[in-house]
Amino acid sequence: MKIFLYAISICFSTIVYAQEFRIHKGQVIDFVAMVNDSLKESYSIYLPKSFDEQKKWPVIYVFDPEKDGKKGVSAFSEGAEKFGYIVVGSNNIDDGSPQLNFRAFQRLSKEISTLFPIDESGVYVAGFSGAARLASSIAILSSKIKGVIACNAGFSSAYQPRKNTFSFVGIVGDTDFNFVELQNTVAFLKRRKFEAELFVFEGEHEWPPKFYLTKAIGSLELKRMTKGEKEKDETFAKTLYEEDYRNVQSLISKQQPTRAIEELDRMRTSYRFYFEVDSLKNKERSIRRTPILRKKISSERQALAEERLRRLDYIDIFSEDIDTIFMDNLGWWESEIKILDELIKGENKEKQKMGKRLKDLLYQLGTETAEGLDAGKYKEKVLYLQIFRTLADPKAYDAYLKIMVLSSRDQNFDMALYYTEELLKNGFKDKDKLYEEQGMSLLRIQPEFIELIRKYL
Repeated sequence: MKIFLYAISICFSTIVYAQEFRIHKGQVIDFVAMVNDSLKESYSIYLPKSFDEQKKWPVIYVFDPEKDGKKGVSAFSEGAEKFGYIVVGSNNIDDGSPQLNFRAFQRLSKEISTLFPIDESGVYVAGFSGAARLASSIAILSSKIKGVIACNAGFSSAYQPRKNTFSFVGIVGDTDFNFVELQNTVAFLKRRKFEAELFVFEGEHEWPPKFYLTKAIGSLELKRMTKGEKEKDETFAKTLYEEDYRNVQSLISKQQPTRAIEELDRMRTSYRFYFEVDSLKNKERSIRRTPILRKKISSERQALAEERLRRLDYIDIFSEDIDTIFMDNLGWWESEIKILDELIKGENKEKQKMGKRLKDLLYQLGTETAEGLDAGKYKEKVLYLQIFRTLADPKAYDAYLKIMVLSSRDQNFDMALYYTEELLKNGFKDKDKLYEEQGMSLLRIQPEFIELIRKYL
């Protein structure tokens, strides 16, 4: 039995719960405590303005890697309002343990299903970065999930899809280090007859613009109609079609022909059950025959092919270096990163993006590998990784500090002083941090350290 009542108001826009909190329709509510509050769990929620307890509603559970439910719900609120979805963002689920997060999701989804009339044919999960991997894992583990919106990451290595039980929409920035990963993920799913598609936006590793999140919801809603889970509405399909076609025209005007062709291909698949789509194939031929666009496509393909090869090499060599703690190879990495920097500064737009994606990938490899390693047990490995991080990102200030601590403990003051100066050269200004950092007391009394502080700060 549903445990909410409408408040007495002119617009009936507020819902009052038995536990005496209010949810205003059409507003993002950033904190709602779970009814069973023994675990101190909570969530953010958005109900569309048209919400009515007399009908069932699809729902999207959104996960943020920093447990910021409001951030995820706010990102999806525009699409939720347009297509009539409830959006729920957990304040407890992040990109950590899949098992713990899955149990937290079960508790959350059980409560939402108790409080609201949920349409079980429209239960979706979404997430950003590591939390996107979690969303995909939940879809694999739970037969109740009908679709995934994965922003800027694909699947966890521990959970790979075997059964075709959900639709997949990937969204990724064109300079995101996971760009190739999402392309590979969608291609993998399509080979296994999943309904899978990828939207690309102009940006880095960040929550996608609302336009693309809304587009993703619209795509899932169209799939519900196509599958017969919701009554077909050709007017609705036509509206989406026209919006997508305008997007294609915009991509062409921006000289992004590859993305335009990919969008046309997706449209042919999505709308073929509603009306004639042969004109889309003709549009694609027109793009491919335009000399300037054909040249652009060739440039994009060449850059992507090179990136795929470099990416595989980098991952293999990095893994070998970590296994053997091959310090001498840091010089090779430094030269490779300089090559990437030159690409980023160059005039070829596709090579710029490639350089940015690969350089960010290297930084991410170093950072993720270093996380969780015990510096006492794996001192040499941690030292290698922190030096590697400074090469990939000269402003990774925490990496310099870790190197200074590790080398100070070994009384290797030459290394500690070198990285102190590198830290300061690269713009570090927090003098208090230098004097508060644990493990550097012997370094701080060195005359050379004191002189560096005087020189730069």
